[in-house]
Amino acid sequence: MRKKKSKFSCGACYYPLYFPENDWESDILKMKRTGLNFTRTAELLASWDRIEKKEGRYDFSWLDSFMDLCAKHGIKIILGTGTASPPHWLRRKYKDISVKNRDKIECPSLGMWNWACPNHPGFLSEAKRYIELITRRYKDHPSLFAWQIGNEIGYPFVPKQGCKYAEIYDYNEYTVRKFRSWLRNKYRNIDELNEAWMWTPTNICFNSWDSVDAPVSLPIEWGNLTAWCDWREFCAENMANYIGWQVKIVKNFDSVHSTCVNIFFIHESDPFGMIISMDPWRLIKMVDVLGIDIYPTLHKRWYRQPEYSSLFLDLALSVASHKKKPLWIAELQSGPIGGWVTGPEGRGNSEEINKAFFDCVSHKSELILFMGWRDFPQVPLYWGGLVDLKGNLSERSKKLKESLNLVNKNYSFFQGAEPIKNEISIYLGDKNRIFVTAIERQDFLLESIRGIYQILWRKGFNVDFLNDEDMMSLNTRKETKVIFAPAAFCFSDKISQKILNFVKEGGILFAGPQIGFVDEKYNRRNEAPEDILKVLGIKNLEILTGENPKILLEKEKKVISGYHHKVYFEPSREISILGRYLGEESPAISESSFGKGRAFFVGTHLENAWIQSENENIAGFYYQILKKLNIFPPIECIFEKKDGKTPNFDVHLLKSKNIFIIIFINLNNWKGKIKLAIKNIEI
Repeated sequence: MRKKKSKFSCGACYYPLYFPENDWESDILKMKRTGLNFTRTAELLASWDRIEKKEGRYDFSWLDSFMDLCAKHGIKIILGTGTASPPHWLRRKYKDISVKNRDKIECPSLGMWNWACPNHPGFLSEAKRYIELITRRYKDHPSLFAWQIGNEIGYPFVPKQGCKYAEIYDYNEYTVRKFRSWLRNKYRNIDELNEAWMWTPTNICFNSWDSVDAPVSLPIEWGNLTAWCDWREFCAENMANYIGWQVKIVKNFDSVHSTCVNIFFIHESDPFGMIISMDPWRLIKMVDVLGIDIYPTLHKRWYRQPEYSSLFLDLALSVASHKKKPLWIAELQSGPIGGWVTGPEGRGNSEEINKAFFDCVSHKSELILFMGWRDFPQVPLYWGGLVDLKGNLSERSKKLKESLNLVNKNYSFFQGAEPIKNEISIYLGDKNRIFVTAIERQDFLLESIRGIYQILWRKGFNVDFLNDEDMMSLNTRKETKVIFAPAAFCFSDKISQKILNFVKEGGILFAGPQIGFVDEKYNRRNEAPEDILKVLGIKNLEILTGENPKILLEKEKKVISGYHHKVYFEPSREISILGRYLGEESPAISESSFGKGRAFFVGTHLENAWIQSENENIAGFYYQILKKLNIFPPIECIFEKKDGKTPNFDVHLLKSKNIFIIIFINLNNWKGKIKLAIKNIEI
C-alpha cells in the first residue's frame, strides 16, 4: 500500500537522449524546484528502438542513469513498455510485420508510431521478450511509479496530405485471419453471416469462412455497411485485447505498479476513434488507469471551441469513473504548439497553460504530466516545453510553480474533493459511433454533441457521458435525472427498453430526428423504435432534409432556427406542443408525460443549429425547460453582456467534506461584473 500523498502529483515528460547528459541532473533539479514530482519516459521518444538498436544487443545505460537520478531527487517515473516504437530491424526480419491500409500499402518507416501489426506472431514474440526484459529490470527500481502501455494506442492517426480523415488499417493478413475467427464467434454459420451482410449491390455470398474478405469499400463508396461496421468493431476490440495482452505480461512480473494507457478523443482525423481503433470504453477495462492527452490550442481548438478541454475531460472522467478507476493527464500542453516555422497554432503562454492545468484539476485528474519539460531541438516544430530549448526556466514554469504552491497549500481539501454529482448525461452510444463513422457523418454527430454540451456548459451544468453499457445499467445510476440523445441514430431494442423504463421511473429524455433509425445489426427500422415512440407520444413521422426550419416557441413567442432535418409528426395521445413550424400549425417540439417522467421531442437538430448560430433563444429554450423541471447547475455564472461580447467561463464546483472549492476559468479574459450562485445561494 502506498503512503498517503502530501502533495499533488504533477510532472513533465522527459526524454534524456534528446539532451546533453550533463543537463539531465540540472533539469531534474529544476523540475523539483518548480514543484514537480513525476516524469514519464521511454514510451515513444527514445524507447525500445533506441535500447535494442541491434537484435539482442541492449543498451539500458542511459535509462539506468536517468532513473537513478530521478530516484536520487525524489522524482517518480511512469515508464513505457516501448511497443509503440519497435526497432527498425524488425522490418527486415519480418517482411510482412507492418500494418497495411486498404490499398494494401504498408505504413512507411520514418513516420507514425504503432506501425507494427498487433496480430503478427513475430512482432508479438519480440514484444513479449522486450516487455518481460524491461519489466524484470525496473520493477523494483525506487523511481518506478507506473507502466504506460504503448503510446496513444491505436492505428496511425495522422491523415495523408490532402485527406481529412485518418487512413483505415489493418489489412495485414494476420489481422484479416483474426477477423474471420471473430466473425465465426459472432455468427453461428456462414449462412447467418451472408444474411447479416445481405445488402450489397453485387449480393456476394461467401461459401466458407476462409473466403470472407475484410471490407475495403466504405459504405459511402457503395460498400457493405454491416460488414464494414463488423470490421471496425472487431478492430477496436482487437486493439483493446492487444493492450490487455501487454498488461498481463507486465503483471506476471510486477503486480505492484499500476498500468495505464494514454489516448485522445474528439480528434479531427477520427472524432470517435473508430477508424484508428482507439475506443476508451474498451481500453479502460484492460488497465488500472485511464490517461488522456490534451492540447487545447493545437489547431486553435480553444479559440474555435471554447468548451473543448472541458468536454474532453468530462468524457474521460465519465469513462474512468464509471469503472471506478482514476483519471490521469498523460500529456498536457506545456507551451506554444504546432505550425512548424509558420506556427505556433495559438499562444500557449503561461496564462493559457495555467488555465489548462486548473481545468484538469477541476475534473478530478489525480496526476498531471506536461508534454514536456523541454522542447526538442531536433524537430523544428513547436511542441511545448515548460522551459526553453536550453532548459532555462520560463514564465510558464514560474506560473505553474505558483499554481502548484496554491494547490499543495490546500492539498488536504483538493485530495478529497469531488465534483458535484452529475444530474445530466449525454448518450454517446457504441454502435452509433461506429455507424456514423461508416457513413462519414461523424462530424454531424460531433457537432450535435458539442452543441448540447456547450449549451449546458455555459450555464454551469456538470455533464456525464453514457455509452451502451452504461445505458444498460441505468437502473443503478440514481444520479442520472436527464438524458440528452443528440443524433442518436443507431442503438438496440434493449437500449430502447432501458430508455422507456428510465422515463417511466421519473427520468427526463430529450430526443431528436431519426432517433433509433438503425438497429444494432445496422439495419433500418421502419420508424423510431416502438418503445421510444411510446415514451414520446408521437406517431406517423415524416422526415424532410435540408430545411433548417424556423420554429415559433408557443410560450416565449420567440423564433428559433433548426438544422438539416424537419420532422412532421402526430400525437399518439395527449401531449403538450411547445413549438410549431413558423407559418404552419404543424407541431415541431413536444412534451410528453410518461409514467413518473417526461420526454421531449424536437423535430430538428437544435444542437447543430446552436453551433452554427449561437442563437441565445435556443439556449434559453433548454434553460427554461430545465428550470421548470427543477434541474439547476451546481454553480452558475450570472453576468451582463458588455459590448455584445459573450464570456466563456469554465466554472466547476468541488466539495471536500463541508468545504466547497470553486475553480473559475475566464477563457476569453472577459471583463465585467458577475455573480456566482450555488443552488440559488448567491456568494
